[in-house]
Amino acid sequence: MIFVKQIIKLIFIIAFFRGFLETYLNITPELSRSLCEVPILLLMMYVFVSQFSKLKVPGLIYLLIFVLISVISKFSNNMTFLQFLAFIRHYLIGIIFFYLILNLNIAEKDLKSIWKLVLFLIIVQIPIAVVKLLTMGAAETPMIGSIANLGGSISTILPMLGTVIFASFYFFYGERKNLLIIVGLLFCGFVGLKRAISIYLPLTFIITFLSYHFLEKKKNIASLFASNSVVFIMIMTPICFYLLVRLSPSLNQENQIWGSFDPGFTIDYMQSYETRSDYNELLGNRLEGTGRYNAWQAAQSFIQTSRYSYFKGIGPGYIESSALGGADEALSLISLGYGVAMIGGVRIFLQIGLIGLAAFLFFHVKIFMQILRKLQTRVHKSNNDVFVFIAFVSFFVFFIDILTYSPTMLIEPAIGFTFYFILALALKLNSNKNAIIVRKLTWLKCQN
Repeated sequence: MIFVKQIIKLIFIIAFFRGFLETYLNITPELSRSLCEVPILLLMMYVFVSQFSKLKVPGLIYLLIFVLISVISKFSNNMTFLQFLAFIRHYLIGIIFFYLILNLNIAEKDLKSIWKLVLFLIIVQIPIAVVKLLTMGAAETPMIGSIANLGGSISTILPMLGTVIFASFYFFYGERKNLLIIVGLLFCGFVGLKRAISIYLPLTFIITFLSYHFLEKKKNIASLFASNSVVFIMIMTPICFYLLVRLSPSLNQENQIWGSFDPGFTIDYMQSYETRSDYNELLGNRLEGTGRYNAWQAAQSFIQTSRYSYFKGIGPGYIESSALGGADEALSLISLGYGVAMIGGVRIFLQIGLIGLAAFLFFHVKIFMQILRKLQTRVHKSNNDVFVFIAFVSFFVFFIDILTYSPTMLIEPAIGFTFYFILALALKLNSNKNAIIVRKLTWLKCQN
């Protein structure tokens, strides 16, 4: 299965370098995305045919409900087949990749070889961000590191997911180079001019630490404050916020790099930006809720006051931009604004309704519970424990992203494939191998 390993590596390389392909080789976004997706579908067809009788498809019932609701919504709202296909493609390709990795007959050393490549592709974004800053300046476009730009949200989600990975390595193995990598990923967020990273990245580090403290080390609250990591967090969080306010032009009154530090101005600006109250006035009193803070309320209000249904939405593919059909009409549609366009969960809810969204979320809750169960039922330590832990904490990034921030982890191949690869690793690698051996030896001793 060496060729399979190489194909998967190539998929990741293309996914992480779509920005280069589109910017310097003039490859269209649709083509660069297809270069990642077509091999996945072909390999999945091979696995389906060759291993049909022993396929592992956890949570499949929820996906079938998701697709069924999407079909009902398609016909109820007179959507074209290509629009429906664009919707299904965006939200299920990552899950198909998850099933592919879970069912591939591939050696553990090959999986870890792929994992090492993924880590390299994340780390290499740091020097690329430095080059971008020197040549293009700090900006969201035309790409985030080497990754194709998707509304700039990658500059927040990539550092968050990277923080989970490298903070976990730091807590498990104590190597300080992992902290330097996290700082480098924070720098990537700065180059992408993302304000949210000043809140989300420290929060991600804290969640990773607390998960390690209570679930992995199984320590109590009293021992929490004696930890060196708590001291590090207490020192670095305000420093991180201070630097990002001064280095992000939009967060200081002077609107320039190294502007003044005024927390009141920064908080007021971020609140105004995420509710878009100023935009509402300028654009003819649009529905309140055009920002991320109240995007859910705005989508719910629109469906409630229109001919559409909570259970069928406005139709799959209505706001999915794709060469297969359809365009992102969220901004012009009923003037809901950018918040609705950005949050992944809102997009699903708006297009196929509440039941479809619930089925999609329940699938991920199902996988989360399997990983949590695996994390809690270990008997002895294993070198593969770190993958289970990373997968567990990665769900924090996933739910924060799709429920409050963006569709990045759903429709951006580099980020989405990395997330689902982590989940597959956690379930596929036998972290309890040593425990099983020990139990067998114990049983044999008892027999003697």
